Amino acid sequence: MRICIVVDKVLRAEGMGEYITELYKYLSKRNKVDILTRMENTGIPIKKVEWGVRGPLRYFRPYKYGKLGRYDIVVSNFPTVAPILTAIRISKELNIPHVVHDYGIVSSSHFSGLRTKLAHKVETAIMPHTYTKADKILTISKFLQRELKRRGFDSEIGYGGITYSKYQKKRSTNALRRFGLETGRYILYVGRISEHKGVHKLIRAWKIAKVDLPLVIVGGHPVGDYDKRLKEMSKGENIVFTGKLSENDAIAMFQNCAFYGLASGGEAYNLTLLEAQACGKPVVVFNAGAVPELVLDKKTGFLVKADDLKGFSEKIRLLSANKKLRERMGKEAKKWARKFDWNVVGKDFERIYLKAIKGWRGRR
Repeated sequence: MRICIVVDKVLRAEGMGEYITELYKYLSKRNKVDILTRMENTGIPIKKVEWGVRGPLRYFRPYKYGKLGRYDIVVSNFPTVAPILTAIRISKELNIPHVVHDYGIVSSSHFSGLRTKLAHKVETAIMPHTYTKADKILTISKFLQRELKRRGFDSEIGYGGITYSKYQKKRSTNALRRFGLETGRYILYVGRISEHKGVHKLIRAWKIAKVDLPLVIVGGHPVGDYDKRLKEMSKGENIVFTGKLSENDAIAMFQNCAFYGLASGGEAYNLTLLEAQACGKPVVVFNAGAVPELVLDKKTGFLVKADDLKGFSEKIRLLSANKKLRERMGKEAKKWARKFDWNVVGKDFERIYLKAIKGWRGRR
């Protein structure tokens, strides 16, 4: 297949960026794949696109992409709307099918900034109109599939994956020494420093738990003043903010933590849960969104009632005090995560794309 993928950006340490990067690596083994994007820092080959217009409306207009080669299918990625509008144009120009890959959009209620709230509301309002022009909608979880169905859209699921072997290779512990951490003696969070990830809730639950394990927060791309607010509430506490780390250092952090915590109010998918489990680490997470599809309650981690900080803190306390429990759950987590290796889940994408191509040709 000759596949054209249009995405706003492909950035390290962002779920969508990691997803697209690993999908590209899998698909390009047997197919010709081009990524059209505004920016990238993960090291995959791309074709640079530019904004179609200037000003605030640029987010809601197709990109400028120059001369294109021949493709069998174009795949756009939401959010944002601009990649979908670009793919609609490419689909018409090249007379090829268009698949929208939906990652879900966080509710504006998770943000305090007026500009961010407004942008999310506009995206949500425009999205249904653009989806009607797609030949197929691909989504990343049963949870998100139900949400799309509620809006009147049928979709197929393409679970995101991890390169499982990447997490089995032992990494240097230089990063631990740099931040004064001991192997197996800290609780970890990795991801965006954003309100919808619930980092503030994780800090509050950790404070309630009153454990002697430090909380380590790895991540970048802070939204608004959220990073500043987190550091204010962490003053005088045994909390380490590392900022963005290299892939090697981030994996080392996963491999050497006691367990992993995520207090998000709802995830359409979350690769860090799989990454932690692949490293043999149990997780504590709120039972919301697609989380039950990624974590086996009381087996590979603990699913806590959404926003129950006391319940979350109790699981933090339990895992902190019981090394044998951590090891037992970690073994199960490692086995479970292997089911999400790209060599397993990647086949679904090729099947869905081929089906879309064959269906398109049959209509022409």
